[in-house]
Amino acid sequence: MKNFKISLGLLAIIIFINCVVPVTLHAQVKLSNQTKSPQIDFAIAEINKATETNTLASPIEIVIVGDSAKAVAMANQNQLQQPKYFGWQAFSIRKNANQIFVLASEPTGAMYGCLEIAQRIKNQTLVDIQHSDNKPYLERRGIKFNIPLDVRTPSYSDASTISQANMKDVWDINFWKEYFDQMAIRKFNVMTWWSLNPFPSMVNVPEFSDVSLNDVWKTKMPFDDNFPLTGKDAIRPEMLANHEVIKKISIKEKTKYWQQVMQLANDRGIEIYIFTWNIFPDIAEGKYGITSQQTNLQTIKYFRSATKELLKTYPLLKGFGITAGENMQKLKGEFSDENWLWKTYGEGISDALKENPKEDFTLIHRFHSASPTEIKDAFKDYPGKLQLSLKYSIAHMYSITNPSFTYPSFKVLNNDVKSWLTIRNDDIYNMRWANIDYARSYIKVR
Repeated sequence: MKNFKISLGLLAIIIFINCVVPVTLHAQVKLSNQTKSPQIDFAIAEINKATETNTLASPIEIVIVGDSAKAVAMANQNQLQQPKYFGWQAFSIRKNANQIFVLASEPTGAMYGCLEIAQRIKNQTLVDIQHSDNKPYLERRGIKFNIPLDVRTPSYSDASTISQANMKDVWDINFWKEYFDQMAIRKFNVMTWWSLNPFPSMVNVPEFSDVSLNDVWKTKMPFDDNFPLTGKDAIRPEMLANHEVIKKISIKEKTKYWQQVMQLANDRGIEIYIFTWNIFPDIAEGKYGITSQQTNLQTIKYFRSATKELLKTYPLLKGFGITAGENMQKLKGEFSDENWLWKTYGEGISDALKENPKEDFTLIHRFHSASPTEIKDAFKDYPGKLQLSLKYSIAHMYSITNPSFTYPSFKVLNNDVKSWLTIRNDDIYNMRWANIDYARSYIKVR
């Protein structure tokens, strides 16, 4: 598989870390050093699992190198062809008699190379492995996850029995470990968490400490079909009155928990991004004078402070996505939608980056109800990386492989303005993606 392919795509981030790991696999595995990497540890464990139920045709030595300089040296030492690609996620496979070499410049690439070997062992095709040079067809391939954090901090689709039932899972570290393991095996490397207002369940904002939430609640109230599809009216008094505490946990413990979750993701080569809709104070409404009114300065101050605190609390967070959402009032002037988004999230991220510069942090502004010209004007002073997000097939990825209604949006994109393509699969409730030709045609970038 020379260019591995899956959904989302953007720019590359290059990370150079020394990493090689010792392991025994029917014969001693030769390594260039003893530097450990969680990504390679995981992939080696997958190789070991594959060998438990599959017999190798003959003993083989696997040499794993996850550092660019050492990969070059290893190739020279063994008279192998030099790797063609160096960079994030890239890897080369080389074969020499009874040796297989995985040569990469960083851990994620080495992990993907080892996972290919594990899959070949399972498929009994390791004997057929040939030289190959591999780099991602799309550099970022991710999952849109409407995260049900708490009945008091809902996501867009939490007015459902299934979301309430799943709240216990998102607060279970084993759930995320299994999820990230499977993402890595399938070469997904981005996880995006979407919430109307995640801050009360994820950070303690010093100036607004009463907004942060201890414990995790779900409602026991039965749901009906009267909840709007706009994110509004997502928290009703009767939902809070009829609640169940499903986890006793302080806000301080919550931040430690999500730090651990993000570390797990990082250890599988997965980046974490958080997205919000707007304006949804939800459980914060009424505290400190916070309301959903677009002209409310306290609301602006809260979201700005909460955004800054989020970046400070989670240094592994790779980006933040914003939406000119269904609860914005379409005002003009100082408090226009784009000016509000700048005064809150734009200023909040800028505040955090001034204190702790991060070149690889990305602010993603969705096209949803937004004008690229107004975005450019409002965010002209943003100090970091600003990108866009487009709903490629709206919500119907099974309808057409090449949705022409997206073409006008592509005109504003260039080498300086990149866009994420969000692929929604609402039709999966009625249809299953079983046509291989359709899938290939859909994923192919035009």
